[in-house]
Amino acid sequence: MSPLTYNINDMTQSFYYMHQNVYQMRRDVRKMSQPMRMFNAMNPLW
Repeated sequence: MSPLTYNINDMTQSFYYMHQNVYQMRRDVRKMSQPMRMFNAMNPLW
């Protein structure tokens, strides 16, 4: 295989891992903001 093919494969894997990490971060942020959302929903001032 040519060096270019290796580079493209490497990039593809990097994007794949990046995508997984972003997805994980989104899930964590959503999980952390859940109590605040519940509080806002119950708070009569909002």
